[in-house]
Amino acid sequence: MDNYRLTKENLKDLVEFAKDNNFSSKFDKDFAKNFVDGSKINSPRTQTYGIYIGKELAAIATATFSYIFPNEYSKNGKTVYISNLYTLEKYRNRGIATILLKAIETDAINFGADTMFCEATLPLFLQKHMFINTSYEEKRMWKKL
Repeated sequence: MDNYRLTKENLKDLVEFAKDNNFSSKFDKDFAKNFVDGSKINSPRTQTYGIYIGKELAAIATATFSYIFPNEYSKNGKTVYISNLYTLEKYRNRGIATILLKAIETDAINFGADTMFCEATLPLFLQKHMFINTSYEEKRMWKKL
């Protein structure tokens, strides 16, 4: 899996990961199907990425590729929202989240997005990867591509 996009073959692992890490209680197999297309990103949709260590799903990140009204942050209106960036505690500080972020960025560029953004829950990590706060009150961080 060189692009790290999860597919339908990963559904069971994704549902277990979500359950074990207290994600939404409604995150079942049917719901998870919305996040694991696995094919090349060429139209708006949501895709979950993951990294396995051995047979264990060690980290995930979800990216929503979408169109928004063009604005000062996204001039062409194509953007990617990143959510659920989560690494199991025993695998943290090994660069795994960075690998997922770079995989999403590659797909974002191929999609034609000019920005990526996410909630500022990990500000130091995001700043390290060139995300910036757009204002003092802003709880989101943006990255120009």
